Amino acid sequence: MVIWRVRPTLGGAHLKGNEMENQTLEASFPHDEIRGVQGKALEFIAKHPEGCILEIPTGTGKTAIAWAALRAAEAEGQKGLVYVTPTKMQAEQIMQGYAKRGNKVALTVLGRAEYECLYYTDLGQEVNAEQSPCYVLDCDHRVDQETGETEDPEEDPCPYYLAKFKAKQSLMSGGIVVTTTAFYIMNRMLVSGWRDAEVSLVVIDEAHRMAPIARSVFDQTVTDWHLKRIAEIVRDISEKDADALLEFYKAFMRMVLPKASQEAKLLKDEELEKLVDLLKDIDSGRIEKGIRQAIRDGKIDPALDRDALRVLTGFIPGVRRLIRSLEFSMESKTHRPLNYVVAYHYKKDDPDFADGKKKARFFLTVNNYYVAPVLKKAFAGPAILLSATIGDPVIFGYESGMTQPFLSLPSSFASDKTRIFRPIDMPDMSYAKQERDTLKNVLRDIARAAKRFADAGHRSLVVVVSDDEKRKFAARAELEKLKVVTYGDDVTAKAAAKRFKDGEGDCLLGTVAQYGEGVDLPSQIAPVIFFLRPSFPSPSDPLAQFEEKRFGRSKWGIWRYRAVLQALQVRGRNIRSADDVGVCFFISAQFREFLMGSLPEWLKPAYQGQRTFEQNIQETLKLLG
Repeated sequence: MVIWRVRPTLGGAHLKGNEMENQTLEASFPHDEIRGVQGKALEFIAKHPEGCILEIPTGTGKTAIAWAALRAAEAEGQKGLVYVTPTKMQAEQIMQGYAKRGNKVALTVLGRAEYECLYYTDLGQEVNAEQSPCYVLDCDHRVDQETGETEDPEEDPCPYYLAKFKAKQSLMSGGIVVTTTAFYIMNRMLVSGWRDAEVSLVVIDEAHRMAPIARSVFDQTVTDWHLKRIAEIVRDISEKDADALLEFYKAFMRMVLPKASQEAKLLKDEELEKLVDLLKDIDSGRIEKGIRQAIRDGKIDPALDRDALRVLTGFIPGVRRLIRSLEFSMESKTHRPLNYVVAYHYKKDDPDFADGKKKARFFLTVNNYYVAPVLKKAFAGPAILLSATIGDPVIFGYESGMTQPFLSLPSSFASDKTRIFRPIDMPDMSYAKQERDTLKNVLRDIARAAKRFADAGHRSLVVVVSDDEKRKFAARAELEKLKVVTYGDDVTAKAAAKRFKDGEGDCLLGTVAQYGEGVDLPSQIAPVIFFLRPSFPSPSDPLAQFEEKRFGRSKWGIWRYRAVLQALQVRGRNIRSADDVGVCFFISAQFREFLMGSLPEWLKPAYQGQRTFEQNIQETLKLLG
């Protein structure tokens, strides 16, 4: 149990860290001054040593609060301390920032893609650990996770397995491990050394992303190309298993062929039962043993067959998990569906397939849905969850399994420095309500407004929902002579955002999936944000169909909850500190149903929902001027 001693005088006062008694939360605070909201957060943490959930607005110093909790636990002699954050970039920034202050940090441990594979370096290939089929290789660089020694003492240790070993040792001996949410969940659930390690305290940053990340971690995708390549390799090892793989491929191919090209299909229980029966005919242990022996005998060349081997090593060990995931996707007497399965295909003459860039035509994906039990197990024990957007703690608890004591704190940001506009003359942008020219006219109005702001020296962020809306806005912006920076054609979303931050363009454009969160535009980089519409799912979306089946009319509560979090995240892209000034236009009339009611009390004075789009533009020019 983690216990901290907190001075009773903390309550929102400005306190100097060096005036505090040693081994307290205050003394462990990484800055000289504790601001009011930070003080209240530390008090709440101290009152709930078993763990808690804190909704803390952007710009109030969540990272400093997290670090104070971990350092205080370390000072009390605790071991097994972990700081979890969604992205590798955030993990590296956190570690670098606080390591510079002389803190004892073990290391940042990231996913496989961030580490070089020395096995293939020896073969003259530049390959990262994610691209390596190391699961079936006899690699002299592999690091024993119990001893830290390499298979061959004369060889350099594998960077990935060495980082994992050091992190595990730190969990047992002291120090703070910084890692990504996906890495922690995967290893905590599936890797024995991490699964068995005692964790005294884990701090989870951006906790609202826990459930989506967990779903993506355990999603499984199988394609026709995967299965055919695997069958080719397996044929020389086991004719029976190769035939079973091809039968599985033919079965799910027949399930999706009747549908239109690229139209995702939610598979039915009877279809899933057929797939499970076919998978049970595959002996994954026999295949794995045969592959290893074929590599030793020189029948398979790890250099020439690397891609196929990597596909194989991703599929074969996961056959049992795939079977179980498919079984959990079916309704039974003991449970409602916990996952949903989607399949789709491309026609041979579809542009995405005909250009030769895509190798697979048929896709089957098991999407994990109900991940609360997984998260409860992965984050068992004291945990502090931090986010600017927790929203309804009841729905958050359902999605994440986290039901610790909850506190929502106000922001120190002055609400009169921002505006949240819901123009009364903008239409409903939902698919069912749009008329023929609705989207075209609205995108034109946004582009013209962004051009007016650009001419006045104020740049914009435009957030849409679909790639089609992104393309149409870019075309409209060109007509209005608005210089847009966006991604596509080998330009990543991250690269586009960097170019914009460096001063290129008048407007940054992207979908909510790319720029709804994670991209920060402080210090007047983009003081104006336009958010086209909430991304409620389409009736044809398999996820919507699954949730309709699972929840009935109650699905709207979950959909609205997600829309609220999304709206609050978009709004905060340009307000990152108390010094920022910015506005956000919520365009679609759909926002009228929930936006005002979802705002925290401190932000409600900034809401304006009784004026026209033109009046909002004029007020923005006045505010920013």
